[in-house]
Amino acid sequence: MTTERDFRYIVDDIYAVDSLKVKVPLKEGAIVAQGKFKIITPPVDNTSNGMQAMAVAPVDKNGNVDYSHVVIAYAGTNKDDIKDLDTDVQSLGLGRDKLQSRSGLNSAKVVDSQFVTALNYANVN
Repeated sequence: MTTERDFRYIVDDIYAVDSLKVKVPLKEGAIVAQGKFKIITPPVDNTSNGMQAMAVAPVDKNGNVDYSHVVIAYAGTNKDDIKDLDTDVQSLGLGRDKLQSRSGLNSAKVVDSQFVTALNYANVN
């Protein structure tokens, strides 16, 4: 059973997926949450909209993964990432699923919002 303490460590570790915060971001197969969970899919570090996510499952002392208790963790806002802040304004403030970001003086790039990225990551068809 996943405890509140486990969730705390999972949430702490999600920030190690962000390539703007760490030199070597966490990858699939990494052991996290004080050795109790394993990243079971490639984590998301979306540099277009600033979203990070990872899916983890508990591991026992022998390294066996319990896929019946998967947790998907999403990082909160990184105040040092302008794309993350812009995403919050456009998604939360304006309710947009598509985001516009400046890619030059007279051009804009349209990307999925963090909501869309998060839903796509969690999609388990």
